[in-house]
Amino acid sequence: MNRLYLLNRRSLFLSQNLFGSPIRVRCNSTRQYNVLFFGTDQVSVKTLEQLRINQTGRDNRPKVIGHLEVLTPQNQTDIAVVVSYGHLIPNHVLDLFPLNGINMHPSLLPKYRGAAPVYHALLNNDHQTGISVIELSRGKFDVGKILHQSEHSIHPHDTFTSLRDRLAESGSHAIMDVLCHLEEKRRQARDQKDMPHVASYAGKINRSMGYIDWNRHTAEDVYRIWRALGDTVGVHCLFAYNGNQVKLSQVCPPDTKISYKNVEKFEGQYEPGMIKYDIQQEIVFVRCRGGWVGVSQFHVENHRTSTAKEFALGYHFSGVKMPESRYRFLSINQTL
Repeated sequence: MNRLYLLNRRSLFLSQNLFGSPIRVRCNSTRQYNVLFFGTDQVSVKTLEQLRINQTGRDNRPKVIGHLEVLTPQNQTDIAVVVSYGHLIPNHVLDLFPLNGINMHPSLLPKYRGAAPVYHALLNNDHQTGISVIELSRGKFDVGKILHQSEHSIHPHDTFTSLRDRLAESGSHAIMDVLCHLEEKRRQARDQKDMPHVASYAGKINRSMGYIDWNRHTAEDVYRIWRALGDTVGVHCLFAYNGNQVKLSQVCPPDTKISYKNVEKFEGQYEPGMIKYDIQQEIVFVRCRGGWVGVSQFHVENHRTSTAKEFALGYHFSGVKMPESRYRFLSINQTL
């Protein structure tokens, strides 16, 4: 369970983030308790914070809170507002709200139901996405009636963070608009099957989705994956020089004004994954399927993030004229 916020003492917000500092208290208990917490206002929130901090193991005391649920009096709450909560709200909690609940989801439902709609919109190179405010449904995620939906363009160089933040801002205003016109919005609510977008699922993201295969991925593919995953799980490959994993921290957009003339003349000599440093532009170019991709920042495991120039000088290939097999990036799944 998570922190409670009261909106004008009538609407209950469930949020995944908690803020608070642990208090040093001596504790002799070695038992973990399952706790049902009763509270209604900001005084109770402080105690709830400390319970949650202990439950998640973020303080210096022994962990005594194993499971934590929260209960508030039904006559003080009307409606639940849920945003990016990530868990099904149990029916016995929904029963607390006479007006049920609403949820903001950052996609044009029913497209991209699930945990990671922003990631999948970028991974699939979509040019448009949006936000939906829906009725909470019992026992299922993201299937409630549409109360509000608005479209938003995906900019050519949007990353996960920039797109997420823009949708979050839009969604916050949409939630308030729905609350201000709740009865009207519910009268006009539409079933998701009547919406123009085809239902699809946006499953959770994992690290392997950011592994680059230089034989298969084009420069556009690498940049698309970096836009989606570079801010979070990262885009990775192996460095044949030492076998370390390398994160591509900054990938150059293929449509920028960088020059490929110093590497294109070597295309027949360089195999996919082989790298060449351009001294004039201070960019490391990596041979990929159908061309080259420029990278301006790297993070080698167990090292700090470095510029392309620092990376090239550190591994002594800034002046290498011809391809060498040790100066090559491999797929994580590829054998050295």
